[in-house]
Amino acid sequence: STSDTLQLMQQDLLEAAHNPELNILILAMSSILLRAGNAHFQLKRFDESCRDYVSAQSYSSIRHEAKDIIAQEKAECSVVHVEDAKLNGRISNNMASAKSKLGMFEESRAEYTKALHIKQSTLEAFQKSNNNSSSSNGSKRDAMEDNLISDVAST
Repeated sequence: STSDTLQLMQQDLLEAAHNPELNILILAMSSILLRAGNAHFQLKRFDESCRDYVSAQSYSSIRHEAKDIIAQEKAECSVVHVEDAKLNGRISNNMASAKSKLGMFEESRAEYTKALHIKQSTLEAFQKSNNNSSSSNGSKRDAMEDNLISDVAST
């Protein structure tokens, strides 16, 4: 049956999320769905863009089921962690914009708030990590921080 197939697919995805190499592919799927949503948005197909953004958020949620992998990325404030957070913020930001176009203003406000929270908490964690480490790669971290500040400002 269809529900059995969907349950099996979700179980497979959850297992994949706990494999570091496959976990990153789930992040890529989320990014692809963001881009599909953006394409639908540009075509003024706002219902379809919302559908794509919901799918992107679903893949992101599955990826975050692998709490050990996510915790390690966060502790290291790795590039993957920063990109993941930026992606999640963009998905919520773009979802908010699409919902606004559909006249769903309360839902839009909630998504904008979620996007801003994601982006601000990522920037704060990055700055805390930056202050706690004596990294010799300062210019790269400064560029990442500038990028994060710009990302927060764009919300």
